[in-house]
Amino acid sequence: MKLARGRKILILVLLLITAVCSLFYKELSYGFMQAKGQFKIIKEAQPVGYFLNSPDFPDSLKSKLKLLDEIKRYAVDSLSLPAEDQYEKVFDQKGKDVLWVVTAAEPYELKSYTWQFPILGEVSYKGFFIYKEAEKEAKRLSNKGFDVRIRPVGAWSTLGWFNDPLMSKLLERSEAKLAEVIFHELIHDVVYIKDSTDFNENLASFLGRKMTLKYLRDSNYFSEEINQYQSNIQDALRLNSFINNQLSFFNELYIGLEGLDDSQKAKAKAKAFINFRNQLSMLQFNNPVYADYLIQNDSLNNAHLLAFERYGSIQQKLEEQYLSDFDEDVLKMLAYYATNFNSI
Repeated sequence: MKLARGRKILILVLLLITAVCSLFYKELSYGFMQAKGQFKIIKEAQPVGYFLNSPDFPDSLKSKLKLLDEIKRYAVDSLSLPAEDQYEKVFDQKGKDVLWVVTAAEPYELKSYTWQFPILGEVSYKGFFIYKEAEKEAKRLSNKGFDVRIRPVGAWSTLGWFNDPLMSKLLERSEAKLAEVIFHELIHDVVYIKDSTDFNENLASFLGRKMTLKYLRDSNYFSEEINQYQSNIQDALRLNSFINNQLSFFNELYIGLEGLDDSQKAKAKAKAFINFRNQLSMLQFNNPVYADYLIQNDSLNNAHLLAFERYGSIQQKLEEQYLSDFDEDVLKMLAYYATNFNSI
């Protein structure tokens, strides 16, 4: 009698597990796929010394690798960032992308499509270590009428849960940009607020640039290198300002399209993006080809616009706060957000 009852309980538990797995099959499948991709990178990453001693690894990239300890030391000693156990290994991408992010938006509204994840909450992008899977997700959303974008990602943060390896393609960037990316990702380890993707990325972008300038000056880089980095920042802020103004225009446009049929909406939207690219082509940048990747892209859509909102929409507000509330002290600003907001 007890045995029969035990079997019934076992069957009930198995049925419950089966039901849960069926209900959350997509989430479990995606989580397994991401864990597998992350594990592959962690498993195949090699210590920095391996690449420094390898005759097959380009000397131009070795010189950047030698900076890694210096950048990490500065991050810990001067910026209070948790870099001690991070970037001790390098994953050799062999010149290929290994992670892609899918973002999507409503076709006639500047509203991001979002995914729900455990712990992270609502997030406006979804990563894939397999490009075909990214394409599949993009196609699914496109078939539902959403504007979609797929882009490769050169760095990411596991928010301090794991020891992140450095991706080898980052070494192709300038020394300043390499430092900025590392600081940006480490900031996520300190401050990452649930359900606040845009704020998290804006804050990390802002503080990452300020920290990089501080690093370049404290490390006695030549004035030409510091000026070049500042010039790049000016271009980025100029583009952000232009697109933030355009966001207001597109918001008003889409409100005005309400009540029209889809063909009329599509025609007005296409014309607006042509005007967007034309206006952008007349904007003056320190680097003349800075915005060419946008100007020459005839597939621009709302997902592209919202990517700039995600990383640059509140840079001016953060600058004002940096000046007025924190006396231009980047450590005070980081400590404020780390202390007063509940990070994951």
